[in-house]
Parts: sequence; structure tokens; C-alpha cells
Amino acid sequence: MKNTQIIFAALTILTSTAAHAANCVDFSGSWQGTCNTNGQVANDQVDIQQSGCEQINIGGLVSVIGSTKTYSKTEGNVTTTVRIATQWNADRTQLPGRLQVVTSQAGQPGKMTDLYTGMGMNGSKLIIAAKSRDGSVVQCVYDKR
Repeated sequence: MKNTQIIFAALTILTSTAAHAANCVDFSGSWQGTCNTNGQVANDQVDIQQSGCEQINIGGLVSVIGSTKTYSKTEGNVTTTVRIATQWNADRTQLPGRLQVVTSQAGQPGKMTDLYTGMGMNGSKLIIAAKSRDGSVVQCVYDKR
């Protein structure tokens, strides 16, 4: 009887965890569509891998949801630092965030791009949008491939 209670308790915990992990939109997949950048339209594609509601990989850039992750890469004398922060909205249907890219060359001040981002679904379409501080807007609309 005691073993049955332990197994039942373990299954309850696993079921609860699995239900909680699936309690958000899953953006995973290979997506193809168009991006409109201040009136200029271009074809685009993106691959997204999502680990439950905790982590998302968008085209190779991994974000741990609810925290800020920083990547840095140096080629020659140019260093590029990327900071990405994402956080679910209240009902976990949209993923707003912030993306900062700083490019600096040895001995010179860096150039920063600061974008406020958002990702969500409109029916079967994936919508990704970004707005910079200077007012530039990019909106991408994708269908699953």
C-alpha cells in the first residue's frame, strides 16, 4: 500500500509538472514568411525550438524566459555583445522581450541597437515584431513550412 501511495504521488507531481510546462504557446517549428521594415518587404525564414515555457531558441539565439542572457563574440578587433531578455505575458500567449546589440571596435566607442520585441500567434500565423528607440519598426508574418 505504501509503495502504491509513493507511485501515485510521483505520478501526480509529474502530471502537474507536464501540465504546467505545456501551459504556454509553443512557437516551435520552421517558419517562412515576409518581414516589413519601414515599408521595405523581404522574404524571411526562422527556425524556433522551444523547451516548454522556460527556454526558446530563435534562429540560434537562446533565451531563458524570465531572465537576461548575454552572448559575446570577437572577430579581429570587433566585439559584438548581444543581450536578450524575454518574459511571458500574463496568459502566456505572447512573448515580449528586449534585444540589445552592442558592436565595438578596439579603442572606439560602441554602437548600440536597442529593440523592444514581441512574438505571438494570429490564428496559424506567427507574428514577430521589433521596435527601436528611434521608432523604426520591423514586423514579420510567418506560416509554418
